[in-house]
Amino acid sequence: MNCEVFSIEPLSPEQIQQIEFHTNGIVTILSRDFWSFWELMPQIEVLIARDRDAISQIVNVCPNLKFLFIVSTGVERLPFEQLRERRILVANTGGVNSEIMSNYVMAYILADSARIEENLRNQSIHHWKRYQCVDGLLDKTILIAGAGRVGTLIAKKAECFGMRSIGIKRDVMPVAHFQKVTSLESMCDMLPMADYVVCCLPLTPKTRKIFDVVAFEKMKSSSMFINVSRGACVNEHDLMDALKKSKIRRAVLDVFGNEPLTPDSPLWDIPNLWLSPHSSGRLENFMDEAIQYFVENYLAYKNQKELPNRVDLVNGY
Repeated sequence: MNCEVFSIEPLSPEQIQQIEFHTNGIVTILSRDFWSFWELMPQIEVLIARDRDAISQIVNVCPNLKFLFIVSTGVERLPFEQLRERRILVANTGGVNSEIMSNYVMAYILADSARIEENLRNQSIHHWKRYQCVDGLLDKTILIAGAGRVGTLIAKKAECFGMRSIGIKRDVMPVAHFQKVTSLESMCDMLPMADYVVCCLPLTPKTRKIFDVVAFEKMKSSSMFINVSRGACVNEHDLMDALKKSKIRRAVLDVFGNEPLTPDSPLWDIPNLWLSPHSSGRLENFMDEAIQYFVENYLAYKNQKELPNRVDLVNGY
């Protein structure tokens, strides 16, 4: 029998059964209060958790922890140096929600292009706007900061509408569906070319508030900005200023520096800003999908193969 799998993430009986069936092991569910499983700490080799859990403390008190599976895509809260020092392998659910996130981005681009908001507003006041136009997407340029799983799917779908895609990536290399891929350092040089700018970047020290006054001033005044990654990648004050002064035409935010967004946040009332409650990647059956990712990575770990979703503990994602 394989080693026991411990989880401080609550799992349904069906999810536990799925893990046990595929791993030929047993699953033990632990309380999030890690002091309550003190006597089990020396036994924990494989652990399922969230990045918001007390990972640093758990690592300190679990001397035999070797494989940590994080039930989320974002991992910026992990204690990377500590995990590197302990040589703990870490995997996550990166890619689990790529399809719906790319759909979300294209939905907002299409809604903007078709002027749906304006049409609904005119409908509410019974106003027939003569000669209403629809903006085409053919030959428009979309800059996607973060040419990973989500970014590549956005580029693939944008291609169907005749759009050109520019990708921003740490390791510059050709990526399918992108006409050009360049570095993070070169992003500002590319911004003036883009009709649509999408942030899919992981949050790292290099990407924190990367979209600031300098970036917004580089964009076309007719451009649309969309953030589906992490709120801290954007300087929200600079974005609000850019929208108020028409430095950019519209923005869509699904993520924010502080969540949930408070009722008195000025973001609610900014003209030409569309908001959603961090829902672009929220799958109804997320945990069922996450378990499949865990099984795949766990089996790779046990067979000493490369983890399909290994987290880069040096670069932080």
